[in-house]
Amino acid sequence: MLVGCGLGVCDDTEKIVTALLTENQSPIVIDADGINCVAKHINLLNEKSCPTVLTPHPGEMSRLLGLSVREVEANRQKAAENFSREFSVVTVLKGADTIITDGEQTYISYAGNPGMSTGGSGDVLAGITASFLAQGYSPIESACIGAFVHGKAGDYARDNLTEISMLPRDIPNCLPKVFEKIF
Repeated sequence: MLVGCGLGVCDDTEKIVTALLTENQSPIVIDADGINCVAKHINLLNEKSCPTVLTPHPGEMSRLLGLSVREVEANRQKAAENFSREFSVVTVLKGADTIITDGEQTYISYAGNPGMSTGGSGDVLAGITASFLAQGYSPIESACIGAFVHGKAGDYARDNLTEISMLPRDIPNCLPKVFEKIF
């Protein structure tokens, strides 16, 4: 499951996120406004009934932790690891050198480029990650593969379109090139 992309933060979204976290057994990826709902009700993560992956950018991570973006950015890896450990989730802290951690295992994806730092690109990452969860990969495997594949597809988009002109919708169009190279 995937929740949060494009929903907006409102009572209905909060109810959906709450129900999915506490009544659902299937693995879930929470992105965007789903993360913002969780940040408002952080104890939901202690009540969750399903394996959970969160894909925050530094601003969303700051809301989850109650820290400033500067504090998160000062030690991205530690912030993500501590959060994952405290709430037993997989965290994919987006940005240059994306941090992927479950609090015990930590990986860094160096794939990707600044052209991907635009609204909607994270939605693509969340969808790719959810697709690997749906195929039976573990949450940490799905997050690692998802971050790498997303970054490599973004690099192909950059190579074909340049960083300045690529759009989030260009990333999925480059997935076949990634898959033919790695699978």
